[in-house]
Amino acid sequence: SYDALDLGASLNVGAFYRDDSRFDGGPDVNGSAFLFQPRVYASFKIEGYERWYPMVGLGYSLFAFNINDENFAGANFQENTSDDGINLNLAVAYDIAQRWFLQLQYDYVRLSARDVRKTPYNQNVNILKLGIGYRF
Repeated sequence: SYDALDLGASLNVGAFYRDDSRFDGGPDVNGSAFLFQPRVYASFKIEGYERWYPMVGLGYSLFAFNINDENFAGANFQENTSDDGINLNLAVAYDIAQRWFLQLQYDYVRLSARDVRKTPYNQNVNILKLGIGYRF
Protein backbone atom coordinates (compact mmCIF):
# COMPACT_ATOMS: atom_id res chain seq x y z
CA SER A 1 0.00 0.00 0.00
CA TYR A 2 1.02 3.65 -0.41
CA ASP A 3 1.28 4.02 3.39
CA ALA A 4 4.32 1.73 3.34
CA LEU A 5 6.35 4.05 1.08
CA ASP A 6 7.51 7.66 1.38
CA LEU A 7 9.28 9.55 -1.39
CA GLY A 8 11.65 12.39 -0.59
CA ALA A 9 14.70 14.41 -1.52
CA SER A 10 17.87 15.18 0.38
CA LEU A 11 21.14 17.05 0.05
CA ASN A 12 24.33 15.79 1.69
CA VAL A 13 27.32 18.12 1.91
CA GLY A 14 30.73 17.05 3.16
CA ALA A 15 34.12 18.70 3.62
CA PHE A 16 37.60 17.31 4.27
CA TYR A 17 40.66 19.39 5.16
CA ARG A 18 44.25 18.21 5.38
CA ASP A 19 47.05 20.35 6.83
CA ASP A 20 50.48 18.70 7.16
CA SER A 21 52.25 21.91 8.19
CA ARG A 22 52.08 20.90 11.85
CA PHE A 23 54.20 17.77 11.18
CA ASP A 24 57.98 17.85 10.79
CA GLY A 25 60.21 15.68 8.68
CA GLY A 26 58.30 15.19 5.44
CA PRO A 27 56.83 17.03 2.52
CA ASP A 28 53.68 19.05 3.14
CA VAL A 29 50.50 17.96 1.41
CA ASN A 30 47.69 20.37 2.21
CA GLY A 31 44.30 20.42 0.61
CA SER A 32 40.58 20.24 0.79
CA ALA A 33 37.78 18.26 -0.76
CA PHE A 34 34.10 19.17 -0.91
CA LEU A 35 31.28 16.81 -1.73
CA PHE A 36 27.73 17.78 -2.79
CA GLN A 37 25.13 15.03 -3.16
CA PRO A 38 21.53 15.87 -4.06
CA ARG A 39 19.28 12.82 -4.40
CA VAL A 40 15.75 11.48 -4.46
CA TYR A 41 14.89 8.46 -2.37
CA ALA A 42 12.19 6.03 -1.35
CA SER A 43 11.82 5.19 2.34
CA PHE A 44 9.97 2.02 3.34
CA LYS A 45 7.96 1.33 6.47
CA ILE A 46 8.12 -2.17 7.92
CA GLU A 47 5.23 -3.45 10.01
CA GLY A 48 6.38 -4.23 13.55
CA TYR A 49 9.49 -2.03 13.21
CA GLU A 50 7.91 1.44 13.19
CA ARG A 51 11.12 3.27 14.08
CA TRP A 52 13.24 1.68 11.30
CA TYR A 53 13.22 2.95 7.69
CA PRO A 54 15.26 1.23 4.98
CA MET A 55 15.86 3.50 1.97
CA VAL A 56 17.07 3.41 -1.62
CA GLY A 57 18.12 6.50 -3.52
CA LEU A 58 19.39 7.83 -6.79
CA GLY A 59 21.28 11.07 -7.13
CA TYR A 60 24.27 12.94 -8.40
CA SER A 61 27.60 13.61 -6.71
CA LEU A 62 29.98 16.48 -7.32
CA PHE A 63 33.50 16.38 -5.86
CA ALA A 64 35.72 19.49 -5.80
CA PHE A 65 39.40 19.15 -4.81
CA ASN A 66 42.21 21.59 -4.05
CA ILE A 67 45.72 20.28 -3.34
CA ASN A 68 48.88 22.20 -2.41
CA ASP A 69 51.87 19.86 -2.42
CA GLU A 70 55.56 20.19 -1.69
CA ASN A 71 57.64 17.28 -2.96
CA PHE A 72 60.89 15.97 -1.43
CA ALA A 73 62.94 18.33 -3.62
CA GLY A 74 61.05 21.32 -2.21
CA ALA A 75 59.12 22.08 -5.41
CA ASN A 76 55.54 23.22 -4.94
CA PHE A 77 52.51 22.63 -7.07
CA GLN A 78 48.82 23.40 -6.75
CA GLU A 79 45.96 21.57 -8.37
CA ASN A 80 42.24 22.32 -8.48
CA THR A 81 39.99 19.72 -10.00
CA SER A 82 36.47 18.39 -9.84
CA ASP A 83 34.62 15.29 -10.91
CA ASP A 84 31.04 14.12 -10.84
CA GLY A 85 28.86 11.10 -11.41
CA ILE A 86 25.70 9.15 -10.74
CA ASN A 87 25.14 8.15 -7.11
CA LEU A 88 23.30 4.96 -6.03
CA ASN A 89 22.39 4.85 -2.37
CA LEU A 90 21.28 2.34 0.29
CA ALA A 91 20.48 3.44 3.82
CA VAL A 92 18.64 2.62 7.01
CA ALA A 93 17.32 5.23 9.45
CA TYR A 94 16.19 4.84 13.05
CA ASP A 95 13.88 7.38 14.70
CA ILE A 96 15.27 8.67 18.00
CA ALA A 97 12.58 11.37 18.41
CA GLN A 98 9.56 12.63 16.46
CA ARG A 99 11.65 14.47 13.83
CA TRP A 100 15.22 13.35 14.64
CA PHE A 101 16.80 10.16 13.32
CA LEU A 102 20.11 8.29 13.09
CA GLN A 103 21.15 7.03 9.68
CA LEU A 104 23.66 4.55 8.29
CA GLN A 105 24.19 5.09 4.58
CA TYR A 106 26.23 3.54 1.76
CA ASP A 107 26.86 5.45 -1.47
CA TYR A 108 28.30 4.08 -4.67
CA VAL A 109 29.37 6.80 -7.09
CA ARG A 110 30.44 6.14 -10.67
CA LEU A 111 32.67 9.12 -11.54
CA SER A 112 33.05 10.40 -15.08
CA ALA A 113 36.87 10.56 -14.65
CA ARG A 114 37.16 13.03 -17.53
CA ASP A 115 40.70 14.21 -16.80
CA VAL A 116 42.30 10.88 -15.89
CA ARG A 117 42.65 7.39 -17.28
CA LYS A 118 39.34 5.53 -16.93
CA THR A 119 40.12 2.70 -14.51
CA PRO A 120 38.03 1.24 -11.66
CA TYR A 121 40.31 3.06 -9.19
CA ASN A 122 39.58 6.43 -10.82
CA GLN A 123 35.85 5.87 -11.39
CA ASN A 124 34.43 3.86 -8.46
CA VAL A 125 33.81 5.66 -5.16
CA ASN A 126 32.40 3.86 -2.12
CA ILE A 127 31.32 5.99 0.85
CA LEU A 128 29.98 4.79 4.20
CA LYS A 129 28.29 7.46 6.34
CA LEU A 130 26.86 7.55 9.84
CA GLY A 131 24.95 10.62 10.89
CA ILE A 132 22.03 12.31 12.55
CA GLY A 133 19.22 13.95 10.61
CA TYR A 134 16.14 16.12 10.98
CA ARG A 135 12.89 15.69 9.03
CA PHE A 136 11.14 18.90 8.00
